[in-house]
Amino acid sequence: MESRKTFFLVAGLVVVAGVIVACGPAFVAPQVSNELYDIARSKWPAATRESLDKGHDLFVASCGKGGFCHKLPTPGSRVVGQWHSIILRMAPKAQLNESQSEAVLHYILAVRDLPPVN
Repeated sequence: MESRKTFFLVAGLVVVAGVIVACGPAFVAPQVSNELYDIARSKWPAATRESLDKGHDLFVASCGKGGFCHKLPTPGSRVVGQWHSIILRMAPKAQLNESQSEAVLHYILAVRDLPPVN
């Protein structure tokens, strides 16, 4: 009987540890800086600071929620073409219109080109 309790205790701890490891540290979306704005303007000349701020806010609010252990995706974790597909697929679920989807996509793609933080 005691070995059975020990087994379930150990199994439970393994499951909890696995969940913690799977969740890992979350990506923290950077605020719109001059550098990020310059990157966006080089890609999309019509980009504004307001549209990037909107993209940031929507990304954090819409992409960082959604159940246990859902965290913001790291922009560098996917190539540009994948982000286009992801936004097309996820925008309806997040109830984003075309303008909002574009703002999120521009924000994500601009963040991808930020130099790494040491």
